[in-house]
Amino acid sequence: MSANKNYLAPVSAYAIAVKHGYQGTEAQWIAQQQAYVTQALNAATAAAASETAAAGSATQAGTKATEAAASATAAAASATAASGSATQAGSAKTAAESARDLAQGAAGSALTYKTGAETARNAAQTAQAAAETAQGKAEDAQDAAETAQAAAAGSATAAAASAALATSVVNLTDKDDSNKLYAMAWSVEDGFPVLTLTERT
Repeated sequence: MSANKNYLAPVSAYAIAVKHGYQGTEAQWIAQQQAYVTQALNAATAAAASETAAAGSATQAGTKATEAAASATAAAASATAASGSATQAGSAKTAAESARDLAQGAAGSALTYKTGAETARNAAQTAQAAAETAQGKAEDAQDAAETAQAAAAGSATAAAASAALATSVVNLTDKDDSNKLYAMAWSVEDGFPVLTLTERT
């Protein structure tokens, strides 16, 4: 039994492309196919490079993640330290407020002492002025006493002289040569000597 076999003639890829509407020479078609192959190779190479870069990026991402974890740990420690610092700051603020209150109290006391000192100074100045006035009056009184003492001494001297003259009795003769007896007395009036003749009867 014989079998009938139908064989197709060899068909090139270019012929198939023409059959499906390609327009151009076979050489052009081959050049295009070679360009496609080159593009595919280049794309494969770029994909491999991208894969390598992606792996490097993944490694860097892991490193960054480790660094981020370390930073998070450091941040937590900083937060703890900040909390402690905040507590210390609160204590420092309280101490500062206490110091301020003490300073204000000291300032008030100083002002009181200053007022008292000024009052004492004014009193001392007043006392000094009064003492100077009293001293002046004492000096005036002393001068007046010395003047009075001198006047009294002069008056006493004049009075003694007047007393001595008052006791003197002299006989005076008038114009008709008749004898009459007169008493002569001296006195001081307004600081001047005054002679007084009194007839004895």
